Amino acid sequence: MNDFPYRAARISEADLLASAHLIEERFTDRNMEANRTMLARDLLGSAFALERALRAHTRCALVNHYGTRGSNNLHEATQMLFDALLGYAATVSELASHSGELSEPGREEHGVATDLQLETAS
Repeated sequence: MNDFPYRAARISEADLLASAHLIEERFTDRNMEANRTMLARDLLGSAFALERALRAHTRCALVNHYGTRGSNNLHEATQMLFDALLGYAATVSELASHSGELSEPGREEHGVATDLQLETAS
């Protein structure tokens, strides 16, 4: 049995779809549009951080896979990747939690009950 406590990041497809919907949405109400823009920028910032961490992790893993120790530590790259995944998952969840507040009457809602579960030792 593993002695490490685990942390988990969970991204539901429904939250991801709600986030995508809010990114594409435009509101006529200035306050709603300002809130939507701020939330979308937070999500895009988290997505860029995740992209950078995934790229760094993949490069480090490839170097180590082909038999040479790279100048980067794969365990550190893995931790950085998971931290970026946690940040992205939290931002997606946050943006999705605001989807009800940022919907104008008569707009269609998205939702699918499929989850992506990510876990690692801390």
